[in-house]
Amino acid sequence: MAMDEGDRYPLAVAAITEDTYMDDVITGCDTLEEAKKLQIQLEGMTSSGGFRLRKWASNCAEVLYGIPEENLAIRASEGINLDPDPSVKFEIPPINPDEVLTKRQVLSIIATLFDPLGFIGTTITAAKVFMQLLWTLEDEDGKRINWDKPIPSTVDRCVIIPQAMEIEIHCFSDASMKAYGGCLYIRSQDQDGNVKVQLLTSKSKVAPLKSQSIPRLELCGALVAAQVLEKVLQATKLTVRTTFWVDSTCALRWIQASPSTWSVFVANRVAKIQAITEGCEWRHIAGADNPADLVSRGIGPKEILNNNFWWHGPSWLAQDRNTWPISVNLLSEGVFEEEKRRTAVVTSASAVEEFNEWFISKSTSYTVLVRCIAIWLRLMRSLRNSRENRSTGFLSSDELRKAEFVLIRKVQKEAFPEELKAVRRNEPVSRRSPLRWFLQALRRFIARRGRCTDLYSDNGTNFVGARNQLQELFTLWKERQHRDQVSRFCADEGIEWHFNPPSAPHFGGLWEAAVRSAKHHILRVIGYNPVTLEDMNTLLVQLISWLEPLNNLFPKKICERCQQID
Repeated sequence: MAMDEGDRYPLAVAAITEDTYMDDVITGCDTLEEAKKLQIQLEGMTSSGGFRLRKWASNCAEVLYGIPEENLAIRASEGINLDPDPSVKFEIPPINPDEVLTKRQVLSIIATLFDPLGFIGTTITAAKVFMQLLWTLEDEDGKRINWDKPIPSTVDRCVIIPQAMEIEIHCFSDASMKAYGGCLYIRSQDQDGNVKVQLLTSKSKVAPLKSQSIPRLELCGALVAAQVLEKVLQATKLTVRTTFWVDSTCALRWIQASPSTWSVFVANRVAKIQAITEGCEWRHIAGADNPADLVSRGIGPKEILNNNFWWHGPSWLAQDRNTWPISVNLLSEGVFEEEKRRTAVVTSASAVEEFNEWFISKSTSYTVLVRCIAIWLRLMRSLRNSRENRSTGFLSSDELRKAEFVLIRKVQKEAFPEELKAVRRNEPVSRRSPLRWFLQALRRFIARRGRCTDLYSDNGTNFVGARNQLQELFTLWKERQHRDQVSRFCADEGIEWHFNPPSAPHFGGLWEAAVRSAKHHILRVIGYNPVTLEDMNTLLVQLISWLEPLNNLFPKKICERCQQID
């Protein structure tokens, strides 16, 4: 109905969708004119759906003008009128001092204290503490006493100043060994500079029987205040500046640090508080200025009735922000160390390997991995440079190449730690190093095929696209020490090594054709089935014998070149 008729009755939409419980609409307005319009729109919207609202009631009689008497909740003929006084009234029935009370009766009396907004939270705290004490009572046999063995006030309902230009929420929390909790105040200011501070709600909890430190209870109180704020924001849809006030520097320090810094008890509550109060300001005050102290201690109904400190908060809150208390140095208390998380750190030679395995496993592909590293490198450069010199836009090829080099160096540290140490000390690499495999493969090639005068191969950058062993080969080939060793070996054997230009595979057309023929036969013989090393060697030798006669199909000069590059 609200969706269908929303354009015709805009004021009624919010009341129907947000202020309706079952078949009752409980809503209100700031002015008499707005309330009359809302009543008319509600009547029109519901009538268009085929039903009419009944039992109308208001504390302002003018709003009900024109409504038939049979549709009123309280008819004039009954001689009953709603109190027009815009205030909330609480009445606690007096208890007969001569009456013998039981736990059941006490709990029944406490249950009559219906206070959903927490206006008399301090009194309810005292009642909860008293009920908790009853659970510790024992009879003469040392057994817990069973269930059957042997207050009026007025509160201003309007919490925001008329024509408010600025609205803030201030949350206070505190704790004692008996209870903890928090209270929320609305601070509003009109265009003339008039400020109104009014209690909005409060909530309290009895401290557990298992003893906890005061700082921990203070943290629990801060969590209660944060949870109450969450409920208030959900109900009011307000988007206003919010400030939290605590009188415990220890709890404040916990809240302002990372949850992982603290023990499990503190970390869990800090994480919840930070999630709820993101964007809010946390400040410190003296205990004497904290109205939540009344929540934690509890006071009687007579003390709360005219308690301006409770209803309107500390006096400085209605003054200019410059007069508010300044937070103290949070490093002055030594309780922080008691709640710091104790972590055992074990280091080993496989730390690099474990990091690489974890780091690489986070990416779905090699391309994504390189791009992630490139973005992080750009971020680090941006943090060191001024705004004008920061890189923006798409990643460049140079950034991707540098990111790949970073990744290669990480893998080198894992695969060749001893070789890197030797290179840094300008010492020769051990003969047992896998980096010497390449020279051994070249010696086997010459021994098997004969000494050649010219050797042709792709440029080293073509190995970049390879993986696993080919990636190691590319890393090896880029090292000056290795290239010097290969150059010396080729010079001694009378071999001249030719490199194709980078990114030019068409320069190797002759051997690319031979590779293609070899791949064709390998795939037709074994496909993608796993084979032993002996089977693979046998197949490759047979392929060589099959491909050798192809040399007769080329001119002599080309045949000689083919033999040289076999």
